[in-house]
Amino acid sequence: MLNSLEKATIHLDPAETVWLGHDRFTGAIALATAKKIGGKSALIHYMSYAHYEAFAENSASARSKESEQRVLFSNADFVLAVGPLLRDALRDLVDKKVSMLVPGLPDIQPRDEPKVFRAFLSGRLSAKIKQASLGIAAFGSAIHQCTENLGLPSALNRVNEPRLILRGVDFENTNDGIDNEAEQEIKTFVEGYAKGAVNLQALPFTTDRSELF
Repeated sequence: MLNSLEKATIHLDPAETVWLGHDRFTGAIALATAKKIGGKSALIHYMSYAHYEAFAENSASARSKESEQRVLFSNADFVLAVGPLLRDALRDLVDKKVSMLVPGLPDIQPRDEPKVFRAFLSGRLSAKIKQASLGIAAFGSAIHQCTENLGLPSALNRVNEPRLILRGVDFENTNDGIDNEAEQEIKTFVEGYAKGAVNLQALPFTTDRSELF
């Protein structure tokens, strides 16, 4: 990348140039480019490995990645973090002023409330850190509570057939994305919390945006 930048006909004013890096993923190249080409470097803190990596992987992995982050962010001219948790984690990691980024939401047009309540869980649902089982259990428990207590939202009453859609289920033993045994295992799990049948769709991971939306 650095060689291609040197050959490109791009005229940069170091006083007005900031190279932006994404944590461990592109942070090192942002620092190296700023040093070689000129300009300032800014890194965005995206993950606090001290909070979860020991659970997701192991303690050695957490320590290694946190040490890598400390070196990267210590050498950056500007450091930023997404949200208050990561801001505080980065403050503990390096002795620098941390600017917090607040994610925004696009302007959307309000829509009428759907007739059928649909919950959606997406991601690598087999990964422990994603806590998919917690979301599935919470949905089942909500159905049970709203069915037994008429004072709670009726949309989650079992008679109104609330639906849970899971996108990212691992169907590892099949080629066509269908694994009746794996799907039944998930349904049995959620029905244990719902105390009855649940309308659940377990779907494999997809990169098709239109299908996902």
